[in-house]
Amino acid sequence: MTLNHDRGRTTKGKPEFVLLPERPYYYAWGGDKRMYAYTRDEWGMGGSLPNGGNYWVRSWVVQCILAIIMIPAAIISFIVLVTAIVSLNWIVMIFGLVCTPLFAAAPYVGFRAARHERKARKARRLKDLPKPQTSVDDEASRRYFIKHPEAGVEITPVNFPDAKW
Repeated sequence: MTLNHDRGRTTKGKPEFVLLPERPYYYAWGGDKRMYAYTRDEWGMGGSLPNGGNYWVRSWVVQCILAIIMIPAAIISFIVLVTAIVSLNWIVMIFGLVCTPLFAAAPYVGFRAARHERKARKARRLKDLPKPQTSVDDEASRRYFIKHPEAGVEITPVNFPDAKW
C-alpha cells in the first residue's frame, strides 16, 4: 500500500479515497502588515479574499443587526404569499414562494455567522491575534514564513497542503 501525497491510497492499482485531515492553519494578513496563521476556530468570518469573496460585514454586532432587520422582511413576504394564495394571484404567489424562504433563511444565517464570529473573536483574543484582513494562499504564505521564521509556523506539507513543493 503506497500513500499518494495524502490524497488517496493505492492498493494493487485500486484507488481508495481518504478524506484529508482538517487543515491546521489558514493564513491572512493582519492589520499590522504581518501575516498570521489562524486555526479554524480563530478564523471566524475571516479575511476577505483578494477577489472580493467572503463576508462583507465582519462585525458580529452588525451581522446581528442585519439579521434582525431581515425578520420583518420574512414576515411581510409570508403575508404576501398567503394573500396571493387566497386571491389566486399566480405572479405574486411565485414571488412569495421564492422570497419567503430566502428572507426566512437570512436571519438564521446571520445569527449563526455572528455567533461564530463572536467565538472566534474570543479565541483570537486568547492568542493576541488581530482580525484577519485579507486571506493568503498556501504558496505565498509558505514563502513569507520561510523569510520570517520568528512567526513560529513550521514549514511542512501538512501546514501548507496546497503549496507547490
